[in-house]
Amino acid sequence: MSRLAITEEAELDDREKIYINHKIVRILLVAREFTHDPYIGEVVDKLDVTPNYVSKKLTEFEELGYIEKYQDEDHKRKTRIRLTDEGKLIADGFWKIYSVMYDEPVILA
Repeated sequence: MSRLAITEEAELDDREKIYINHKIVRILLVAREFTHDPYIGEVVDKLDVTPNYVSKKLTEFEELGYIEKYQDEDHKRKTRIRLTDEGKLIADGFWKIYSVMYDEPVILA
């Protein structure tokens, strides 16, 4: 299976590349759909992937600047995520692509 490297320029080193597959896109799209900053567990619950997979990808997204993780004020053991402006831009772009591909709004859950 081939993977598509999404980069700004061809000369970027490996730390600056992210390989996109359907599962990764769905994580961003699900995070985009919440009206609040979701707990990581809420994102996991909407997807058919393991919590470890989601956690690993969210850490990668955080390193790339697509999301921010932070501790919930009321529940210190729980972590919330929020899309950064760049993460929202990427998620919105994929939303548009999926909507065109399926010729209708995308339902993820």
